[in-house]
Amino acid sequence: MRLEPSVDQHDAASRWSDLSPWERAELGRSLRSLGWSYGEIMEVIPAAKSTLSTWCRDIPISPEQAQAIVERTGSQEGGAARHPKETKP
Repeated sequence: MRLEPSVDQHDAASRWSDLSPWERAELGRSLRSLGWSYGEIMEVIPAAKSTLSTWCRDIPISPEQAQAIVERTGSQEGGAARHPKETKP
């Protein structure tokens, strides 16, 4: 369940270069609080995933939000495809 950002958040993202470092962090944190994945946030604001992780590390994601991220992004499917489980004979 990814909630849509407010008009203020859209406005802030559109004027990214004018934002202070604190305002940038708050924008990233607010999107994460809405249940957005780091990849989804990176599509809206130009910040590295490591930066987002630093900004958002104390923001808990509910199990419902985590499941919604997996369903939207297919994040677990990629890992499973790259590393199939081996069965023992």
